[in-house]
Amino acid sequence: MSRPRRRRGFRRLEDGRIALDLPRGARELMAAAAERLRETGSSPGSPGFDVLFGRIDESAAIDDPAYVLERQLGVDEVVSVVSASVGKDVIDVQEAEAWLKVLGMTLSLRAAELGLRTEADREALGIRDEAVMRAVHALQVGLLDAIDGPGDV
Repeated sequence: MSRPRRRRGFRRLEDGRIALDLPRGARELMAAAAERLRETGSSPGSPGFDVLFGRIDESAAIDDPAYVLERQLGVDEVVSVVSASVGKDVIDVQEAEAWLKVLGMTLSLRAAELGLRTEADREALGIRDEAVMRAVHALQVGLLDAIDGPGDV
């Protein structure tokens, strides 16, 4: 009898935490995504900066500085959580949610950098860019399944 193949990725434990069984490349992708978001925060005028920190109310002369600071601190916080947890074997749900936020921001950032606006734009992506988008999406789906799924019994 053959041994069942162990699924790699994310698994919710009985205590609610998420076990990470990720290949090194997935962890490197997460670390790079977090670092890229950190770098984007210091690149005003870039497409990525505009996605993350662009104007909320285009009709106002300026956005409320307190709200702008709050958004910047929010990005910094999730980036720090992911950077600190990327090497762990088990993360808690709050860390997993930070991972989801970084993955979502990464997709938005990359789409802005590539000028993606329509499905036709996405279909025209090169093999490498499409592979990155699929990898990020697969990580999102795996995390969502683990967060919402039942714990090990």
